This record gives sequence, structure tokens and C-alpha cells, in this order.
Amino acid sequence: MALPGGMRKLRRGALRLVAAAAVCCAYPMVHLLFCSAAKSINRTPRVLLRVAGSGINRRQSLQAALLGVGLLGGNAPSNAISGGGKDYAGTILSGPFDGKDYSKKEFRQCTGRNINFKGSKLIGCSFAKAELTGSNFAGCDMTSVSLENAGLEDVDFTGAKLDGSYLTASILEAKSLKDATFDGALFPKGLADSLCDRKDVQASQVTKDSIPCP
Repeated sequence: MALPGGMRKLRRGALRLVAAAAVCCAYPMVHLLFCSAAKSINRTPRVLLRVAGSGINRRQSLQAALLGVGLLGGNAPSNAISGGGKDYAGTILSGPFDGKDYSKKEFRQCTGRNINFKGSKLIGCSFAKAELTGSNFAGCDMTSVSLENAGLEDVDFTGAKLDGSYLTASILEAKSLKDATFDGALFPKGLADSLCDRKDVQASQVTKDSIPCP
């Protein structure tokens, strides 16, 4: 049986209060943020409580509770490594990552010293501010990768495809850029000249042409 317009509004209000109460119970850290709404249940007119009791079944109450938890969004604690928008960001990498497809994964601010990525597909990944000392990216497809302010000391980029990537001065710390390509890469002013001065760049025509070097 359909409820009158005014009663429907009261029922929606009751659903919101159930959602707020669920958040308070599940996440004590946001108690102060939501509990004022939950406590207002005590001041709710009896007619609203009757609507809540008779017009909201168990399934709807559960949906309201889930909605309340969902309101927390990104503030809810999460340990997800993949699929939760975090991927490998901020983690300590271990084990080999070679020969696999990690395209569009997030490696921002990770710690990955001496990690083997050789031959992997890393299109669109972000390694911004990651610590990658001694790692091996030889032969990787790193198209449109961000290496902004990453720690790249002794990193091997031999034959890597860095087309369209975003690079900062830390790329100069790399152990090898031989046969790597940089078509359409974004450099800070003056960085291209410094790259062209490297012996491994001068030794590879394909690398020189992609920067391009004089």
C-alpha cells in the first residue's frame, strides 16, 4: 500500500537516521561527525518511529546501514592492494615483477629497491616519489609512466619504452638508458640537454633521436 507524500518523507528520514546510527557503531572515529544525527532519533516524533517500524522492513534497514557505511567513502580504512584504488602505492615491494602486465597500476611512493620488472608492461603507471634504487626496467613498456621525483639511482632502463612519460631530474641517476626511447616525453627545462650529454645516450642513435639530441 502506497504511503502519502508526507509519510514517504518521514520514512526517508528514518532511513537516514538508521544509516547514521550504523556509521557510529561501525566507525567510532567518526562518532562526533554522525552521532548527533543518530541521537536525534530520541527526539523524533512518534509518528516517524511508527513509520520506521511499520514501513521499513529488514531488507531496507540493511540497505540503509550499508548506505551509511558507504558514506565514509575513501575515509574508511582499507588494506586493499589491487582494485581499491591503491594498488601498490605506499607499499614495500617484494618478489619479482618481471614479464607481467601491470598497466595503469599505482606504485606511487612505494619502496622497491632492487626489484626486477624486466620485460613487464607498465603503461600508464605512476611511480611518483617511489624509491626504486637498483631496480631493473630493461625492455619494459613504460609508455605514459610518471617517474616524477622517483629515486632512480642505479636503475636499468636499457631498451625501455618511455614514450610520453613524465620525467624529472632523477632520471639522470639511472645506471643505463641505452636504447631507451623518449618520444613525446615531458622533461623539465634543461633536462633534455643533460640526457643528451650521457655516454649511453650518445651511444644509441634510437635514444638520441627520441629525445631528440642535436
